[in-house]
Amino acid sequence: MSITPQTTYRVYDPLLRLAHAWNALAIIGLIITSQLAEAFEHSDSETAIWQIHVQFGYALTGGLLVRLIWGFVGPDSARWSDMWHPRAWASMLRGHLSFPPRLGHDIRASLAFIGIYAVLAIMLGTGLIMAATEFQMGPLSQWLGTSEALGKLVKEPHEVGFALILAFIALHLAALIYHRYVRHVPVDQAMINGKQYLPEKKPGAQ
Repeated sequence: MSITPQTTYRVYDPLLRLAHAWNALAIIGLIITSQLAEAFEHSDSETAIWQIHVQFGYALTGGLLVRLIWGFVGPDSARWSDMWHPRAWASMLRGHLSFPPRLGHDIRASLAFIGIYAVLAIMLGTGLIMAATEFQMGPLSQWLGTSEALGKLVKEPHEVGFALILAFIALHLAALIYHRYVRHVPVDQAMINGKQYLPEKKPGAQ
């Protein structure tokens, strides 16, 4: 089995990689605490677990704010412009799914990344409302603490967002495994050591 020779490039900066790891850990914490709270529903531990859940939500909020700002002022590979490919996405709708390797974010994956950032923003907003209305916690509790109707209104979007996040995580991990073990391109290393591996150019290639 032949493996295409690869060239190593330094692409992703330390702050981008740190924000990625921070947000990933915060999301894992949110998932675990939400499931624990469901498991211990109506017990003495439920409120305490939800309080920890809210703290993970604050951590994710901070991490996403850092990522948002860094997307405007950071190096090229961290910028939102590196993830914005509307013409390529339009061509995907016409069945064009193959794109040449490029430095920075993959064109196809970028669409999923932007989508998941939008879902996370909605999750944080609805989560803050639910924390205030159901448990009188968080910065909105003094304004929304008695609005049970609003809490019920945002509960379903929050649960749909949770399902989308789980689906994204599964797809993300499957893509990383596919690239490493089928295509033999270790893209998972990019957010660990900042190195990206691209096929070597053939002699005479531009």
